[in-house]
Amino acid sequence: RRRGEAFTFHGRRPPEMGDQGEGPAGFARARHAAFLELMSSELPDGYATQEVNHLTLAYFAVAGLSLLRELDRV
Repeated sequence: RRRGEAFTFHGRRPPEMGDQGEGPAGFARARHAAFLELMSSELPDGYATQEVNHLTLAYFAVAGLSLLRELDRV
């Protein structure tokens, strides 16, 4: 991945994080949950070959969904 390029997940881009928010201070809860759900099922192309990081990324995806009370998505 070159500097300034967006992450892709097997050719797909993650959900866009626009300026419009859904909650206080512009926090787009549904978009964050969709991104974490995607992270829990597919790794970004740049991390697919780094097996050491798989468990760490899975942990943070599940922890983030737990904070958002969206664990039923995985």
